[in-house]
Amino acid sequence: MEGTPTGCMCGALAAGVLILGVFYGRTAPVGPKYGCISQLSANLHKRFYEELGGKCCAMLRPFYQKMDRENSCRFIYQKGAELAVEVVLSAPELVPECRMPTSLQRFVKGS
Repeated sequence: MEGTPTGCMCGALAAGVLILGVFYGRTAPVGPKYGCISQLSANLHKRFYEELGGKCCAMLRPFYQKMDRENSCRFIYQKGAELAVEVVLSAPELVPECRMPTSLQRFVKGS
């Protein structure tokens, strides 16, 4: 069964949530359990659903593969990456308690 999708959360969405965790997740085992990451993740889930019409691989794959002559999920991954970057860079505006890491500040104008 190697390479068979489970039919659950799309890998592009899962990767986006992972990136949010890298930049806005906890940095120590103590402190708030979730912080702003849960709100950012919810925002990404909502936007992904609104833009692509679902979050489930089993539902998305058949529809979007028909649009690609290589029968791939390229469009889904491109859109998922775009949405994740947008949420990462706009996190402090979306959730005021999110502080942008200094490593990202140079990518945002006015910071």
